[in-house]
Amino acid sequence: MGEIRRLAAAGFTLDQIRQLAEPPPDGQHEDRLRRLAADDALARGLTRGEVADRASVPESLVSLLCDNGLLQPVSVANEPRFDENAVSMVRAGLAIAAAGVPLENLVSLAGDHAANVTGVVDRAIALFEEHIKGTPGAESDEELTEVVRALLPPVTRLVAQHFHRSLVTRALERVADGDRRALADALVAADAENLKVTCEWR
Repeated sequence: MGEIRRLAAAGFTLDQIRQLAEPPPDGQHEDRLRRLAADDALARGLTRGEVADRASVPESLVSLLCDNGLLQPVSVANEPRFDENAVSMVRAGLAIAAAGVPLENLVSLAGDHAANVTGVVDRAIALFEEHIKGTPGAESDEELTEVVRALLPPVTRLVAQHFHRSLVTRALERVADGDRRALADALVAADAENLKVTCEWR
């Protein structure tokens, strides 16, 4: 019963759980699990056109964001797929553009960010593999998955809050010596204590 609850929490349907409950040929249980997970991810993932439709933008814009590294699909069964976060990211970009930031400049800035963050991400992965993978409680794939699920939300919050604090601090430095007190006051009001970054599993 506990295994059924675990699989259901991981997103498997009752039909998929039933398939897993059937005795597989020796040594093929993990293969079957991975295949069903891939099928499920493929079914739930969004194509580039579906992301464009949900965000109400031309598909060419989604392609442009992919080319600049802002949107990164996951390859599932050799098919590029996006999750709902891709739709949210496109909408967020449109909201910034609606405030007056030229879209082409925003896309260029996003491309620079994507190019520079790759090295940091690679170092973070190496750090995880060196110090966590293989430690007690994280030997098996299942245990390692639980560690990843526990760590990813706080890591995401840490990165988001650091970027927010850096943005506010640098902006304050630029207006501190001028007469733009209204902007400075707005930036102070945007202190990290007043911004809550949430990140949790659906």
